[in-house]
Amino acid sequence: MTSAAPLQPDQSGRAEREVMPSATPIQLHLPKAGSGMANLYDINEGGACAIRRGRLEVSVGDVVAIEVAQYDNRPMEQAMDEGRKIQGVVRWCRLGQSNSRIGISFVGTESERRNFVAFTKMARAGLSD
Repeated sequence: MTSAAPLQPDQSGRAEREVMPSATPIQLHLPKAGSGMANLYDINEGGACAIRRGRLEVSVGDVVAIEVAQYDNRPMEQAMDEGRKIQGVVRWCRLGQSNSRIGISFVGTESERRNFVAFTKMARAGLSD
């Protein structure tokens, strides 16, 4: 019988996340405090890190909804428009008075997660046009 080698410190088992340049504006819908603007710091098909100036009323285990902010009025194909929103579960929080960060694991099918990441990257690219 063979055993798996232990994970090294840099091998967390989590897929690497792509840092979003200049952050990406999102609408974050919270279960306890309505919704507010935040920014995606990084993202992959498994989840993301969101940052907000000020305090977030959120706890580990809360289900949140993320909606990518619209950047312009250019029409988008229906399939990509459906990728604009996703739900997730808060996995960790670093809440401060002036700055809060939360780690979110996406909920949904592989296709929904992939569409959300693709939409987010497309919308982010639209900011630099």
